[in-house]
Amino acid sequence: MRRLVQVRHFALSVAVILLWCCGSGSISFTPEDDAAALNRVQRAWQGKIGEEALSLSLCEDTAKNADFIVDDCTYAHLVRSENPTPARTIDRASGGCESCFFGVLTHVRATLGLTDGSTLQLTGLVSLGTAFEEDPYAGDYGLLLYADEGMSDVAMEGRIQADGTLILSGAHLYDLGVAATEAEVSLTQGEANVCGGGEG
Repeated sequence: MRRLVQVRHFALSVAVILLWCCGSGSISFTPEDDAAALNRVQRAWQGKIGEEALSLSLCEDTAKNADFIVDDCTYAHLVRSENPTPARTIDRASGGCESCFFGVLTHVRATLGLTDGSTLQLTGLVSLGTAFEEDPYAGDYGLLLYADEGMSDVAMEGRIQADGTLILSGAHLYDLGVAATEAEVSLTQGEANVCGGGEG
């Protein structure tokens, strides 16, 4: 079972990476769409591992977003609530970007409520679905969370689906000491979070 979790975890990692890809055509961004994306991200989710409760809460990391530099190459757009980027359209084929990730992202802080009643504070990012029919706001959003501010080792990985369901990697939960036997664990979307001050 552990091997199955690892194999499926690798497939999930590939799926998240594919959300950042090269392509042709144009992508449009607006402050209104950014606000809607943040509303989808800044939520609380609940689920169970067996009979034990599990939860995750996300908020925008406004401090990290304020300091982040968008280079219009590896990173095409930053979704943020403070000083949002004015509406614009960019050509994915322009700019001579060799790495060609064209990432569309927002930084987040998270509180992961584990099955033993303890909580873990995490920091990370959400990558929007830039590969989904040229619409960065559609499809699944990739989620990467880290246990340290330097973002050196991934502590949790998953995706926020279009219907609001949060899918977390069972392998990462297992590594955190949660008795997850499935490759993926689904959490149900709850209330929107009241976020502020860069806290998760």
